[in-house]
Amino acid sequence: MNTANSLTLEACIECLKIPAHCYVGKKVHKKLFYDNAKLISADKKAFQEHLDIVTWLYALKQDNTSLKAYVDEQREYSEISILLINFKQTGTAERIINLIHRAIPYPLLLICNHQDLVMLSMAPKRFSLAEKGIIVVEEVLNSGWINLESLSSTELPFVRSLAIDAKIYLSFLGLYRGWEASFVALACSKHTGKLKIKHDNTQERKELLEKCLALQGEIANLRSAIKKETQMNKKVDLNTRINELKQQYRECVIKL
Repeated sequence: MNTANSLTLEACIECLKIPAHCYVGKKVHKKLFYDNAKLISADKKAFQEHLDIVTWLYALKQDNTSLKAYVDEQREYSEISILLINFKQTGTAERIINLIHRAIPYPLLLICNHQDLVMLSMAPKRFSLAEKGIIVVEEVLNSGWINLESLSSTELPFVRSLAIDAKIYLSFLGLYRGWEASFVALACSKHTGKLKIKHDNTQERKELLEKCLALQGEIANLRSAIKKETQMNKKVDLNTRINELKQQYRECVIKL
């Protein structure tokens, strides 16, 4: 039985509220990725040793949903597939996730599982500017590993926010961008402590996130420098700079 802050993998998938008639339930053979992804020897080894089973869970299409296709000069969103990725171990999971997104030319939502952990992943795609007819990944957005036995106050509403609601989303692109807003909100919550999903300024929030991470990295580097510094006046200068960066970070977090 699920507690208030835990989910089974099945319950996690049910949070998406995907209609039963969209179910596929077919195994995806690793050969698909060997043939369609540019794998170096280390990647092939990771697929063999770390990846267990890939299942094509659901296919959202125009003939089984009320969602409409979206096509323009930059991108085509006429279907979305949901894959369940079972891992034997998590060491190379993010690399494998990236390769899976790049191997399949249409939008995906990946539900990655290892024991009691789950990671959700998506990747907006567009037409290649360099090669006609080729689809490329713009970026990969991962939730990070979530412990289903102990979901945080932001992780549980994040999972639930991914539910398909035909009243809100009219097209496949609209649904995918809605998911993107949820992924960005989860990333922001790691700084703010609260999950606030905003659909109108996703790109701005991404830029603020990058700035927050850059400031955190600079602060960490200066703290390491203080530990190595022997001159007191230089330690004072470094500490002053850290305090300035902390203030910039706090101001950045407020805008998230």
